[in-house]
Amino acid sequence: MAKQEAIAAVDPYAEGPAVARGTSRGRRFRALVIDGTSSAVEELTVIDLPRNDVVVRTEAVHVSYTMANWARRGLGLESHSGVVEWPLIPPFVLGHYAVGIVEAIGEDVRRTRPGDRVIVAGTPVCGVCYACNQGRQDRCQFMTTQPHAIAARADGTPVSNSLAIGGMAELTIAAEEFVIPVFTDLPAIELAMIAGTPGMGLGAALTMAPVEPGSNVAIFGCGPLGLGAVQGARLRGASQIIAIEPVRRRREAAIAMGATIALDPAAEEDLIERVRNLCESPNRRYYAGGRAAVDMPAFRGADFTIEAVGGELFPPRVEPSPDPTGILPIQQALEVTCATGHVSYTGIAQRGEVSFVPWHITNSSRTMRGLQMGGIQALKDYPRYVALAEKGLIDLSAMATHVCRLDDFHEAFEHVAYRTTLASVIDFS
Repeated sequence: MAKQEAIAAVDPYAEGPAVARGTSRGRRFRALVIDGTSSAVEELTVIDLPRNDVVVRTEAVHVSYTMANWARRGLGLESHSGVVEWPLIPPFVLGHYAVGIVEAIGEDVRRTRPGDRVIVAGTPVCGVCYACNQGRQDRCQFMTTQPHAIAARADGTPVSNSLAIGGMAELTIAAEEFVIPVFTDLPAIELAMIAGTPGMGLGAALTMAPVEPGSNVAIFGCGPLGLGAVQGARLRGASQIIAIEPVRRRREAAIAMGATIALDPAAEEDLIERVRNLCESPNRRYYAGGRAAVDMPAFRGADFTIEAVGGELFPPRVEPSPDPTGILPIQQALEVTCATGHVSYTGIAQRGEVSFVPWHITNSSRTMRGLQMGGIQALKDYPRYVALAEKGLIDLSAMATHVCRLDDFHEAFEHVAYRTTLASVIDFS
């Protein structure tokens, strides 16, 4: 009997008391529902769910800039013209990550069980598809999982979950591939930072960009994602972290979190040359492993560059970006990177086209990466980031500068859209 219980403790398909499956059918919960040009917190009722779905009692959720774009019509937010429309079919529960406690699992779920503390990730991990087997779990092909009906309104109208997650609700209902168990007592707000864009910034610097000790790192954009990248570069031992951000409050936060210098791109006469000068090597001797700044100027610049800007979706109520389209930082990120350096792109430009000098692509020997969700490898990375937070090696709570309840969602989205906070979190506790 003891052996059977031990097996059940590690194998969710084994018979035994450790396996508790159930259903939440008929359970009522409150959720932020977007329906065309309206949004409201509504009471919904859980319907029959697929066999691989997990029902999570939500503790907290980070409000991202992308979410504000998805919901801007329903929230009545003022946005720039020409912003990309997302093909989401209303009505749907908003939100594409969450933190909470598992309440029920479908018959086919193996990864988690009721009672687990979990992060519902913005990008899934199946571990078996082509992308996962190429070491790119950030592009797991289960990302194409279609939103499906998870609940019904009082009149019987089905309501789906946006991006197959729908985290802005008292119950988050998502496919197993999105659900990552984390065994920790960290506050839910800190876990929400790991699940949201700060965790993606950590992924860009710690997982995908091979930042080396003693290297020069340039980070474009110091919103939540960029601030996560700043902390990741610090943990990697970068000797210089150059934060590039037009908003003063965010520059100050970058310095507090590990950047060695913060530049305002709107105030720099020649930003590219400034970054290159900051990265000058004192050693210019070929035979001593140095860089020749005069003979080969391509070797001037950052060893690693992370672009975390993206397009400006809404007119900010703080210092504006030099280029609201997000195109200029994409070009500058490549140009400030030295030959043999690495460039990682995480932002989403909204309008326009990017142009590069062909030689900068073909002959500079730079490595360029495009990262979905910061390149996060959720099943591997989230437990690591939890451990770092538990040891006080990353500061997550400092980024959550606005915390509110679900009923105050409009305030949370306004802060995020107009950039008047570092990060907003909705607290369900």
